[in-house]
Amino acid sequence: MPSFRYSTLAKVVLRMGQVGVDLRTDDAVQTDAVNDCIDQASNDAEEHFAQCYTLSDLQTNTFVSDGVTDIAVYYLCFRRMNIPNEGAAAGYEKAIQSFNRVRVGASRIPGVTRLAGA
Repeated sequence: MPSFRYSTLAKVVLRMGQVGVDLRTDDAVQTDAVNDCIDQASNDAEEHFAQCYTLSDLQTNTFVSDGVTDIAVYYLCFRRMNIPNEGAAAGYEKAIQSFNRVRVGASRIPGVTRLAGA
């Protein structure tokens, strides 16, 4: 379980549409299925950023939230072993690449102070 959930069901619905969410959660309680994907994506974010940033500072950051939303959409598409569509895959790749650039110090999270010595 991540320290924080960096996205919401509403943001996932905005990204992929209610029909898209419905089609991928018709076998489960929608909020549980989506929140599970958001938690997985939030864990990914924390793995990338925990050494360089105070996690509580990231809770409302748009860069982090948008990336976590894109990763969660990808996981939601993939949760029943369905191949994610091109849009979900492109969003995932962009988010992971951005997160990796931050992790290695080639980029910074906008509006958030990096920890001293990181």
